[in-house]
Amino acid sequence: MVSIFNTITLVCLFLTIFIGNRHLKCSVSGSPIVVVPTKVTVEITNRLTDRYLAVHCKDKNNDLGVHQINVGQTYSFSFTPNFVFPSTLYFCDFTWLEGFHYFDIYVQLRDQYCNKFKCS
Repeated sequence: MVSIFNTITLVCLFLTIFIGNRHLKCSVSGSPIVVVPTKVTVEITNRLTDRYLAVHCKDKNNDLGVHQINVGQTYSFSFTPNFVFPSTLYFCDFTWLEGFHYFDIYVQLRDQYCNKFKCS
């Protein structure tokens, strides 16, 4: 059984590298094996009471801009994490009437599996 698993994994990896399918998934006995990372979605929900929340997120290459989130609303963004060197990092600053806070919203080694590639 282990050799079948290794063979399927190697074939999927080969196909991914040489064909370039960035969302390739393979399975053994119905269990998916994610060969390369699929898109991850980060969701930020404003749970403040009677206050809007300003959110500014970016990584080292992409500035997603400032977004105003009203009470109960959600702002989300998606990206494909690094495959070879798992180093994807998104950070956000949050501003509201009474404060300001900075947070690493997605750290690939910490958050790589979230909940079915959806991080809230």
